[in-house]
Amino acid sequence: MKLPWGEWSIELVGYGKPGDSFSLLLEPQRIDISSYQQEQKRLNDQKQQLVEQQLLKTQQELQEQKRISEMQKVLKQQKQQRDTQAQQEQKMLLQKQKQQEQERQQALEAQQKLQALQVQEKKQREQQQREQQ
Repeated sequence: MKLPWGEWSIELVGYGKPGDSFSLLLEPQRIDISSYQQEQKRLNDQKQQLVEQQLLKTQQELQEQKRISEMQKVLKQQKQQRDTQAQQEQKMLLQKQKQQEQERQQALEAQQKLQALQVQEKKQREQQQREQQ
């Protein structure tokens, strides 16, 4: 029988048939203190090693999470920069289109004025020719 303070042995004294009575003699075995202390030290060292391993693992996981978080932050910033650049390029394209449309409109108006002037000049020449005849 194993107890926290040492081992006990049970020894049957006397032999007999079923139903015979018998007595138990319980004697504590000697505990070797130095081997007990060595075993406790070994167990404590093992526990300490496990705790240190777990701590190291936790620190590594935290570092990995921090690294991932920083990478996500960088990727998010890069995406925002790309989005901002794309928006600026879109605005520039729209402005260029508006400017081209205005220039086209101005050219069309100038062409119409020129045609109107040409028609007016033609009429004046015709008028002058009629007056000269």
